[in-house]
Amino acid sequence: MKKVVAIIQARMGSTRLPGKVLMDVAGKPMLWHIIERVKKSKKVDLIVVATTNKDEDKKLIKLAQDCSVNAFAGSEENVLERYIKAANKFDADIIVRITGDCPFIMPDTIDEMIEVCLSNNADYINFHPSYITIEEGIEVVRFSALKKVIELASNTRHREHVTSFIRENPQLFNISVIIPSKIFQRDDIRVTVDNIEDLDFVKKIYNLFYKEEEIISLNVVVRFLDENPELISINANVKKSEINQYLNSEIMRLNILKNMEKINDKNLTMDKKLKKKIVFRCDASTEIGMGHLIRSLTVANELSRRNIIIFASEINQTNSFINKNNFDIFKKKDNESEEFFLTRVTNNLRPDILYIDKKYNYKSGFLNDLKKKNVKIVMMDNLCEGLLHCDEIIFHNMYVDNNLLKKCIPNEKIGIVKSGPGFIILRDDILDIKNKIERDLHNPPNIIVTTGGSDPKGILIKISEWLKYMNLIANIYLLVGNTFRFKDKLDEIREKLPNNFHFVPYSVQEFIKADIVICNFGVTLYEMIYLQIPTICISNSVENANDSMAINEKYNVYKDIGYIDDINKSDLKIAIRDILKEGNHKQMVKRCDNLIDGLGAKRLGQIIIRCN
Repeated sequence: MKKVVAIIQARMGSTRLPGKVLMDVAGKPMLWHIIERVKKSKKVDLIVVATTNKDEDKKLIKLAQDCSVNAFAGSEENVLERYIKAANKFDADIIVRITGDCPFIMPDTIDEMIEVCLSNNADYINFHPSYITIEEGIEVVRFSALKKVIELASNTRHREHVTSFIRENPQLFNISVIIPSKIFQRDDIRVTVDNIEDLDFVKKIYNLFYKEEEIISLNVVVRFLDENPELISINANVKKSEINQYLNSEIMRLNILKNMEKINDKNLTMDKKLKKKIVFRCDASTEIGMGHLIRSLTVANELSRRNIIIFASEINQTNSFINKNNFDIFKKKDNESEEFFLTRVTNNLRPDILYIDKKYNYKSGFLNDLKKKNVKIVMMDNLCEGLLHCDEIIFHNMYVDNNLLKKCIPNEKIGIVKSGPGFIILRDDILDIKNKIERDLHNPPNIIVTTGGSDPKGILIKISEWLKYMNLIANIYLLVGNTFRFKDKLDEIREKLPNNFHFVPYSVQEFIKADIVICNFGVTLYEMIYLQIPTICISNSVENANDSMAINEKYNVYKDIGYIDDINKSDLKIAIRDILKEGNHKQMVKRCDNLIDGLGAKRLGQIIIRCN
C-alpha cells in the first residue's frame, strides 16, 4: 500500500505579499483554510506543513499543530531538499505538493491526481498543458522521482521550484495529466493569492460563502462570479509571478506535449487512454421546463474532466445554460425530425456514448440502426419502444412501475434498469446548502413556493391566489424562474397580494430559511427530500400525480395533494396546517434523513463510462 503524504509548502517571507499565509480570511489564517480543504481529501494519508527553519516561520509550525497536522522545518532557498527531507521523515511514497497561496484547492482534484498516479504508475501528474485552468497550486509526484531530480538537477531554479526540472525534462519521467473541469477552463479569474488585490478578492468570496466546518466549492464561486462579474475586476490586473509565467509559457507547454508524444501509450495519460466523446441529447423550453437540461448538465459536469462533452439540443433561449457551463452545442435544425437529427449527430460527431434525456417514443428499429454505428446508448427517464436496444436504462425517479416497463422490455432485461433514491441527480448548488438549512421552525413560518423554471401551467399564480385567501400568519416567498412564462402578469398580481407575500427571483439560497416548500413533482421535490425540508407536492400532469402518490405511499416523506386540476385551496390549506401542527414538522424532517444521499450524479457517471 503506497503512503500518500500531502506536503503544503509555506513561509512568512513571501516576496510580493510577506506574511500572506497567516493573513485573516473569514476569521482564520489563510493557511488554516488550505489545511482544512486538504483534510477533505479521501486519498491523502498524512498532511505536513513544510516551512523554513527561520524564527519567523515558527508561527506556521504552531498553526500546523493547532490544526492537528504535522510540520517540518527545512531550508528556505532549497525547497526541493525541504520536500525530500519532509517526505523521508514521514515515509511518503506519493507526494501531493500544495502551495500555501491557493485557498480554493479542491479535494476532488487532489483525489483524482492521486488516483491517476497510482493507476498509471506515474512519476508526475499535473493538468494537461493544452488546457488553461484557474486551479493552481497542486501537483502529485512520486518520492522516487524527486530523488532522481536532486541527483540530476544543478540549476538553482530547479532547487527553488520543486518540479521545474521534471517539466523541463519530461522525457526522463513517466508523466500523466488530467483534464481540468470544463467550468474551470478560464483565463479571466484568479483564485491564487500573490498580492493584496488577490487577498481582497479571496476575502470577499470567503465572507460571502464561508461556513464553519464546510469548505467553499470552487464551482459555486465560478457560477457566482458569472452572475457578479464586477468582482472579477478586483484582481484582474495582477500578473503571475515570473516562475509561473515561465512554467506556463508556450515554450514549456510545447516541450511537454512534444515529449509526451514519445512516451509509450500505455504510460501516457488519462486524456488519450480514457477520454470518450459523450453527446447529451436533451431539450429545455418554457413549454417543457428545465428539468431534463439541469440534470443533464449535472451529469455532464461530473464527466467533463476526463471526456469530451457535447450537447445536442434545439435552438432557443435555454441554450445559454449550456453555454454558461462551457459545453459546445450541436443544434437541431427547424422542422428537423428527431430521427434525422440523431442520425446527423451520430454521423457528424461520431460519439462513443449517446445519453438521451428526452420524452420521445424512439422506435426499436431506429435505435437498433444507431447501435450499428458503434455507439452506446444510455436512456434516461423515458419509456419507449426502443428501450430494448439501450445499453443502460436509468430512471431519475424514486418509483418505476414495472408493469409499464414490461410493455417495452422483456422480463430478463428489467434487472438492468437503475432507479430509486440512489440515482437521484442533484445539482452542486443544492449539495452545497445542505448544512446551511435552518432547522428550527421560524415564527412566523417561512413558506417557499417554487414551480420550476418555466411553469408552463402557471401553477405559481394559482397557488399565490389560494394562499392569499387563507390569511396565513406566515412569510410567503414566491420564486420566479428564469424562463417563467407569465412574467407579464406578475406586477398585476403583486399589487393584489398582502405585504407578507414576496415575489423573488429563483435562488437555491431561499431554501435555507424554508419551513415549508410547495413545489411541483419532479427535480425540486427530490431536492427538498435531500435537504430535509417539509414539502407539499402538486403535480402538473396525471402521470406525475400517479408517480407522486406511489412514491409517497412507499416512503411517506412529503405531503402529496395530487394533480393541479383536481385539487383546490382547501387541500393546500389542510396540508400546510398539518405540517405546522406540534411535532409534525420535526417528524417530516427526520423521515427524510439519508433517504437521498446526493451521490446520484457520481453513480451515473460511473455507469455511463462503464457501458462503453
